[in-house]
Amino acid sequence: MAQILVEDLDPIILEKLETLAKQHGRSLQEELKHILQQAAETATHYHTSGDFGYVGGIRKVICC
Repeated sequence: MAQILVEDLDPIILEKLETLAKQHGRSLQEELKHILQQAAETATHYHTSGDFGYVGGIRKVICC
């Protein structure tokens, strides 16, 4: 499985993510995986025009 490194994450954001993880009874890693999975599932429309778009609050770059 792939690994992702997030550099220069604002400490306040990290604290909020840790709080969410605790509230949901998950580790930070499990919480981040859950958030990413939800975001990916929310992104149901992919445009083929090469445009930039916002889906589920996450900016995505659509290519080809």
